[in-house]
Amino acid sequence: MQTLTVDMFVSVDGWAGGATSPGYFGYFGPELEEWITTELALPQLVILGRRTYEALAGLPQQARDASWHWTTELTKVVFSATLKTVSWPNTRICRDDLITEVSRLKGESDVPLRTMGSLSVARQLLSAGLVDRLRLMTFPL
Repeated sequence: MQTLTVDMFVSVDGWAGGATSPGYFGYFGPELEEWITTELALPQLVILGRRTYEALAGLPQQARDASWHWTTELTKVVFSATLKTVSWPNTRICRDDLITEVSRLKGESDVPLRTMGSLSVARQLLSAGLVDRLRLMTFPL
């Protein structure tokens, strides 16, 4: 059985951002870059919700940093009932029930599972007791 890690970037007051917040709350630097590089080098299956997928896959070319390109190489599953197609390589849409499918993936995957962003997905997975590790990276505001 594989593990599921929920990674969440949050402000000290618990805000997790959205489409209008700057990346990494504007605190990107060498230490964070090293952590991201190390984490993205690990084998993993990435679980995303539609909004996070659209935000990441739709980044303009000039905003696509090294971590975006590393994420491109990872296998990604987007949970959505409305998304029609995906353009990001190594990505598939799953219309099945999130809890049922993630339970199945934990049992069948060769690599650990990890969420990126996707607050509603993370909330549902936490409520269902499927999260093995909750990792909160906190930022001042």
